[in-house]
Amino acid sequence: MNMLASRGQLRASFLRWALFTVPLCVLLGFLSGQLGSPDTAWFQSLVKPGIYPEPKWFGIVWTILYVMIGFALALVASA
Repeated sequence: MNMLASRGQLRASFLRWALFTVPLCVLLGFLSGQLGSPDTAWFQSLVKPGIYPEPKWFGIVWTILYVMIGFALALVASA
């Protein structure tokens, strides 16, 4: 046998890592968002460009990005 692990074992390893890293990344993103939310005086004092999107889009986009970062971390960790 030439393989160290079967495909099923590798898939299970990735899923176990993903179950740990994805919530961890989303939690860290949530906590950092609470520290620098758009409600802070510093953020309100900034001059925003004309193409500044609505604040609701930031939460949606950053959540998707943090989930993708968690899956990438799980992929690296399982390798």
